[in-house]
Amino acid sequence: MNALVKKEIRLLLPSWLTVLSLAIFLPWIWKPNGSVISWSPIVFFFGSILIGVDSFGREFSLGTFSWLMSQPVERHKIWRNKIAVLAVGVAIIYIVQFASYELWLHWGVTLFARGRSYTYNTLGDDWWFWVTVTAALMLVATCGGLWTTLLLRQVAAALWITFLAPVGLVLLMVSLLLRMFPSTPERVAEGVFLGLAGIYIVAGFLVARGLFYRAQDVGW
Repeated sequence: MNALVKKEIRLLLPSWLTVLSLAIFLPWIWKPNGSVISWSPIVFFFGSILIGVDSFGREFSLGTFSWLMSQPVERHKIWRNKIAVLAVGVAIIYIVQFASYELWLHWGVTLFARGRSYTYNTLGDDWWFWVTVTAALMLVATCGGLWTTLLLRQVAAALWITFLAPVGLVLLMVSLLLRMFPSTPERVAEGVFLGLAGIYIVAGFLVARGLFYRAQDVGW
């Protein structure tokens, strides 16, 4: 493991451990009717914002970004190391929370909902939909955290814009969709949401990559 990878791990470790703890323990916080499944994607969305912003945000906060740019290493290697560490970290969190929810739905419901009418089947009806939504929101937050931090170079502003930009885009498109097609089926709305998420993820990643390759010591 080279020094750049170790540095990236140290940068992301505090926020990563926090979100990983949520991924492990959140499913076991019992809520009636399985409502923990409904709002957990939002929790991991905010957690992924922290991780995505930290990748470059801590460089700016600690004043090490100029040092990073002055290293005798090609920028594409630095970018590749950062994205590799970030991708592995987010993937581990996603897999852990997926496994934790599976354990909860198979055994936790039986242990903690004894005597109630909740079963694995009733709580897991929309399981795969929530799995997909969680993955999409985590990727949206991570890619958003990259481009906003590189553009603004201020952690607080990047956190807010990373949250507000996709939310505003979704609200705008949903309002237009409902205005144009008042009786839009739920599945169509879900497909539009996932399609917008995919476009935002690709665009955010490409914008962040371009900003990093053209980055200077002084931001705009």
